[in-house]
Amino acid sequence: MLGPVEVWRTLYRDEVEHINVYPLDEKIELLVINGRYSRYTCNFSYLAAEFYALMPEKRALDLLNKTLNIKLEQDSLRRIGAAVAQPYLQISRNKIENKDEILQLAANKTNFVEMRIQEIDASPDRDVILLKALKEGVDGIERKRTESDLSAIYVEADGTGVSGLPKELSHKGKNGGPAKTFEAKIGLMFCQSFDSNGLPLLKNSHIFREPDNTQYMGTVEKVESFTSQFDSFTKMHDINSANQIVFISDGAPWLEKLRMKLFPNSIGIIDLFHARNIFTVSLIHFILILYTSKCRFT
Repeated sequence: MLGPVEVWRTLYRDEVEHINVYPLDEKIELLVINGRYSRYTCNFSYLAAEFYALMPEKRALDLLNKTLNIKLEQDSLRRIGAAVAQPYLQISRNKIENKDEILQLAANKTNFVEMRIQEIDASPDRDVILLKALKEGVDGIERKRTESDLSAIYVEADGTGVSGLPKELSHKGKNGGPAKTFEAKIGLMFCQSFDSNGLPLLKNSHIFREPDNTQYMGTVEKVESFTSQFDSFTKMHDINSANQIVFISDGAPWLEKLRMKLFPNSIGIIDLFHARNIFTVSLIHFILILYTSKCRFT
């Protein structure tokens, strides 16, 4: 954290395996990049990675130079960021793999509900049990709950422009000239709960999202890659457990295609801001048509 430090360290070489080892590198816990110790300490690496995540590359490099008098190349900053992120990416992959194992084990077991139905059908008191069930009691045990098992999961997706270096930007922008930004695609999901009557839980007379359960993801990849990543992201967060999926977007064609591909049974909603714009434009268009028709008639 104090800047460059000159340290002489001893090299040990295995002539059989042709491996060079600097024991001091491991002792001071230098960052490992692509399987080899780099010249960056962990403290510095985490700081550089945080700058890399929070701001454009050029700004991060300038800030490191001004604060620590350390000059890094862009490729070095990218390698540091990727190396710091690697353990967290592996944790996410392990969660997905473990979830698949759990789902597979659950699928291999006999369904509890089916077992209960078979047990009730074989019982001499079948009619009595069914009658109690219709009265919301099973075997005389009332089910008490303030919230139902119903759930709705909302998913959203959109793209936004992000500043980049000239070599990262397209030469063909929307206005005919070179592009000034490249697109980052963002996805998120959150849940909504219901009461025992199947009605949405309200706060100040409004439907609300459950606190502390919003999940986010993002990428600068193309639409195809984003679609695949968003599919894995929503499945990892139990999208298939919802009774209803609601997809909120600005109504862009690529988002509607994504909705139909990943969530064909979802309810599609255009967000209020864009819905108002569409209504305003449609109203103006309608007025112009009436005005033009009136002029022609006159």
